Amino acid sequence: MVTPMRARNGMTEPPLRHRLIRISEVLTRVGVARSTLYRWIQEGFFPRQSRISHRVAVWLEADVEEWILSKRPSQGQHQIAPKSSSGPTSRWPP
Repeated sequence: MVTPMRARNGMTEPPLRHRLIRISEVLTRVGVARSTLYRWIQEGFFPRQSRISHRVAVWLEADVEEWILSKRPSQGQHQIAPKSSSGPTSRWPP
């Protein structure tokens, strides 16, 4: 369970899962190449990013974490990403 953090002024900040994260952090957490991530987004396999400016795209941390947890293999079975006509099938976990 994610709990709110206390700020210096004593007020409660939102849980970390409400943070916006950028592409570098998404790639680190998911463990795939940038091209694979964008292919997965195009195929509807991974959550879409949101634009907060002309040059900055972000993901809601909670969406990325939920996606990771939903892909976790159960009892030694690997889930396979959708097959792309442009290349080999990617496996999860990487």
